Amino acid sequence: MEPLPSHIVLDRKPALYREQGPTYCGGYSASGILESYGKPVPSHPRKLYSSLFAQLFGPPSSPHRWVEAFRQHGLCAEVRPLKHVSRDDDLRALRQPLAEGKSVMLRIGNGYLPNGRHSSLMARLAGHWVTLWGYDDGEECFYVYDSGVRKRMYDLSIPIGNVTRSYDAMLRDIECGGFPRRWAGMHVVAWAREDVKNCLS
Repeated sequence: MEPLPSHIVLDRKPALYREQGPTYCGGYSASGILESYGKPVPSHPRKLYSSLFAQLFGPPSSPHRWVEAFRQHGLCAEVRPLKHVSRDDDLRALRQPLAEGKSVMLRIGNGYLPNGRHSSLMARLAGHWVTLWGYDDGEECFYVYDSGVRKRMYDLSIPIGNVTRSYDAMLRDIECGGFPRRWAGMHVVAWAREDVKNCLS
């Protein structure tokens, strides 16, 4: 197995890092990926949900819904689970598509409070979608767009995304799972048909 590059930043990004309200994290995450590929996005991310009920209330959204949404907008996409064999294997599974220039939308448990602190209890209750835009092995962190983060908490010093999450924090959030737990760690990988080498190492 070939080693991955130690540092990756995708060379495309969302037009804006938008802050969500109480719901629609999946729609915000998917919109960011679509924008990065120059695809048209609706006026509000809720319109990416498939049913009227989901558009009105923003219930938990499955990985397969977002595969369908990406494909409807001309991207290739697939769902990949984490096997949880080892820390290194899980981290490689998340880093590999980024090293290939692909986009990653990841399901985690959301324990992050408005003040930036973390609640393990909340993380076990609240499922959440985030997107990964690169990583740095030296710092052991992912570059993340998390629409649940308040704008005052954005990290303006990083090359892409609005926050960083350490490798250990990301694995913890996946382990916490949120609701429904069966989606924890599932990630949607999306890419353009014509080119998957859109990255800077």
